[in-house]
Amino acid sequence: MNKRRILSFALIFALALQIFTVPSAATAQAAPKAVKTGLQKVGKKIYYYNKKGKKVTNAWKTVKGNRYYFGKNGAAYTGYKKIKKDWYYFDKNCRMVREKVEKIKGSRYYFMDNGKAPKQAVMLKNGNIWKTNSAGKLVRNITKYAKSGGSYDALRGAAGKPFKSQRMAGCNPPGSFDEMHTYDNFQVSAVEINGVKTIREVMQLAKDQPQI
Repeated sequence: MNKRRILSFALIFALALQIFTVPSAATAQAAPKAVKTGLQKVGKKIYYYNKKGKKVTNAWKTVKGNRYYFGKNGAAYTGYKKIKKDWYYFDKNCRMVREKVEKIKGSRYYFMDNGKAPKQAVMLKNGNIWKTNSAGKLVRNITKYAKSGGSYDALRGAAGKPFKSQRMAGCNPPGSFDEMHTYDNFQVSAVEINGVKTIREVMQLAKDQPQI
């Protein structure tokens, strides 16, 4: 009888010891790691993580009004970069540059309000008009050709063929033609009378109008 009691007490003691020493599932489970989201600087690179903590790649993102582009490895671009068919410039903080001249390898390049480099001719922020190459390099100042009352053919000779031209019969004077010629970020209104094309106005495209 005493042996049975001793065995019973020993079994109860062992069970109690096991209950108090084995941690519960709640205390044993490790705390979940915090998920990175949004714009993050890792080392010297900047990345963007979606809501699931995954790096965004080959995509544009706008953060607090600034535009960023994240390449195939997820790192944000800096410097002079080609994305699809257009050239852009990103500053040292990876922000896309707008309406600004940047010096690249000793030459000056312009980037329009939409961030793209012009491909033919561009109106700068100060109103001057420049001929450019197809990658945004400023070649020469052609503002003198873009004056009201001047020859549109002279301007076209300096700026090159416009991306788009519209022509319709005018009424002042009768027999005239009204024309609108669109370049990278500006338009030229002209009138043709007896085969002579005269500039009426040169105007920058509004910011809400699609630039080339």
